[in-house]
Amino acid sequence: MSMKEIFIRDNRQSQVLPCFYSFIKSFLLLAVFGAAASILALPGTAQTPNAVANAVAELRGGRAKDAIATVDAALKADGQNFRLWSLKGIALDQENHPREALAAFAQALRLAPDYLPALQGAAQINYRLNDPAKAVPLLQHLLTLHPEDAKANAMLGVLEYRRQQYAAAAGHFRSAQIGDSNDQLLLQEFAASLVEQQAYAGALPVLSKLLAMDPENRDARYNLALDQFLGGTPEAAAQTLEPLLISATCENEVLSLGADISLAQGDISGAVELLRRAMQQYPDNVDNYLRFAAMANDGASFRTGIAVLDLGIGKLPGSAALHLARGVLYSQLTDYDKAVADFARANELNPRLAVVDAAKGVMESQQKKNGAALETFRVAARQRPDDALTQFLLAEALSEQGPTERNSDQQEEIDAANRAVKLDPTLVAARDLLAGFYLQQGQSDRAQQQSELALKEDPNDQQAIFHLILAMRKGDRKAEVPMLVKRLTELRRSEAKTHPRYHLSLP
Repeated sequence: MSMKEIFIRDNRQSQVLPCFYSFIKSFLLLAVFGAAASILALPGTAQTPNAVANAVAELRGGRAKDAIATVDAALKADGQNFRLWSLKGIALDQENHPREALAAFAQALRLAPDYLPALQGAAQINYRLNDPAKAVPLLQHLLTLHPEDAKANAMLGVLEYRRQQYAAAAGHFRSAQIGDSNDQLLLQEFAASLVEQQAYAGALPVLSKLLAMDPENRDARYNLALDQFLGGTPEAAAQTLEPLLISATCENEVLSLGADISLAQGDISGAVELLRRAMQQYPDNVDNYLRFAAMANDGASFRTGIAVLDLGIGKLPGSAALHLARGVLYSQLTDYDKAVADFARANELNPRLAVVDAAKGVMESQQKKNGAALETFRVAARQRPDDALTQFLLAEALSEQGPTERNSDQQEEIDAANRAVKLDPTLVAARDLLAGFYLQQGQSDRAQQQSELALKEDPNDQQAIFHLILAMRKGDRKAEVPMLVKRLTELRRSEAKTHPRYHLSLP
């Protein structure tokens, strides 16, 4: 589980709009009423000032239909009056006709692009309709005119948060002074934006306020403890989390965080006990076994870690990740035969199991996840036959098909990957892909060749080392396997030390 999934697990997007609407529902009328005096003083036909004043009074009195009639009559004589069009937009919105209201505001903005009530009204409706493509430019325009507008800053902050633009979101939440508000969802998003930037100290008062507002809220308590832990104050985190740990019902992530906090305080036995509870209460959660194994690895308790992984594999025999983790621990005991056997089993269970994902950003693109993407890649490969990355992406897309489709397209897959490495011999990810293909076909020599070429480009390519171990285990170079297993293990241990403690899973 990623930190983000934990941190904002109770902050669903569908909850934001109704709650936030209460924060801005008076936005438009206040702006228009404040401008009424200036509207009355502006030139127009003789009836325009009276029509504006009457419409404002009708809106104040909750008589939006009357206001629409008043404005429509005035527009017949003064159709270029942007204030009348803005009042019509407000009245139509009050009558729950947002699309018609947007049309009225659009007409007002065509006549007067900087008119605040029209900008505010159009931005609010587009925000409420969850149309960021239209809402964001309006809010940005509004803020160029009035940078301190709290409501506009808050709306823009929410939209940026949803697009994972956390630094921008946090800036606008600050400008909106969300930290002083009592809107729990806005406070959560403000805090989450700060945590995503590792600004743990900045998030602390916001999270503390959320817990003070609702001391029985388990999510608020958990989030504060997580922030304190990540911010380097495990003692405070332990105190905050304690009521959750002693409760009858304790979520898996609470136990996991408690174990991390105990480790940070040097309380190994406490961490072991919490992870044992997690494994007992959530026996189908692979991550619990992996976290325990990682702790055993760090503490050189390799046999204990193997025993725990044995339990996990007994319950989840199809988990490639558990076999890979156990193989790493066996390698620490220099039991290379068992280590390689586990690596081989992991590869059988999941040939696409990546020790290191060399092109993660490309692999996880939304386009690649689209079911119709394969044909797109085929077309692109035909159009750009001399582009190595395009050929590689086609090969990768083919590799992600189901077994039936993949078998029928396997030669196309291999051909595309081969074209990629011929066009760019330094494309390590393509060589890793080819090695995986050849291993599945039983062509160990070819897999070995591609892995060795990949290692010439990147000596720390863990995927290549992993494939090389599998390729060599049945050939004439078995004697080199223990050295490779040790090398892979050392690389993985070194990599683990660069990650936060809450990311303890080995694979």
